[in-house]
Amino acid sequence: TALLALNEFKISYTFKIAYQFLFQGLPAVQASRLLTLLAELILQRCNDLAGRELQLQHGAVAGSNFAVIGYGSLGARTLAFNSDLDLVFLNQAPEHASSDGKRPIDASRFFLRQAQKLISLLALSTPSGSLYEVDIRLRPDGAKGLLVSSMESFEHYQKQRAWTWELQALVRARAVAGDPSLCGHFERTREALLAVERDSGPLLAEISAMRRRMRAELDRSDDRHYDLKHGRGGLTDIEFFLQAQILLHANRVPELARERETLAVIAYLRHAGIMDAPQAGTIAEAYERLLSAGLHCHLDNSRRVVPNSAALSRMADEVAAVLAGFHLSFD
Repeated sequence: TALLALNEFKISYTFKIAYQFLFQGLPAVQASRLLTLLAELILQRCNDLAGRELQLQHGAVAGSNFAVIGYGSLGARTLAFNSDLDLVFLNQAPEHASSDGKRPIDASRFFLRQAQKLISLLALSTPSGSLYEVDIRLRPDGAKGLLVSSMESFEHYQKQRAWTWELQALVRARAVAGDPSLCGHFERTREALLAVERDSGPLLAEISAMRRRMRAELDRSDDRHYDLKHGRGGLTDIEFFLQAQILLHANRVPELARERETLAVIAYLRHAGIMDAPQAGTIAEAYERLLSAGLHCHLDNSRRVVPNSAALSRMADEVAAVLAGFHLSFD
């Protein structure tokens, strides 16, 4: 019953957001932010349901915490109308802790089951459909890693073993559900990790090489079509550019480590003098245009590939020129 109500709630509010976007002039950035807020509300409710069900079966684990971290579009508040959710699960518990119910289980199994229940609740099919598909590949060690990491092991992994692309993913990560104290711990840890001073040359070279490999595999542009996400000067190029600037400058501009939303990041880069006004304007205008076009594609249930035009080609050239000025070459 609760899941059916949540599905109907999601459908109703998604329709309202779509109507405002299509017919009432709601900007794409605001539409994505509202879709993200809707997902967070549903995620928090499902997490409560999963935790309550486990406590009825096994009791509670004293002195322990569980948190859900949103990565990707969820973390950056840029969800579209049919986005899945990139999630990472964290917990804290005393050593050798167990639940206190009639059927006690150790803390690691308890939080593993909570994460599994949360995923199944989000994906469970009802007469109104399912809530969200969940992607868990961004957890430490990927498919080989544990579904739920301790906060300590997560922090150790990020400090000692994380690849550059994982630090880029951390730029967009945000605590979205769970215990407030553990969520706060994650946020502080994330900011400290992003604020490490880095050598610009190797970082920019690695990010550029990675982006070129991605585009070679994923870009669906051709002579007549433009890939809004993976095309030259597209959304992913902008994301990689901003992630690089955050990893390079968060040590002296703390706001960059705290902010996830694209336009706010651009504004901080502008205020800090890292970008000039024309550069910031070019990136911000391209981002808003691409995001809006992408949302229309989602509503049409079509791929984010649109007919190419002189205006799109000019926009791509302008974005690429800004990136080249920062020693990032994705071509």
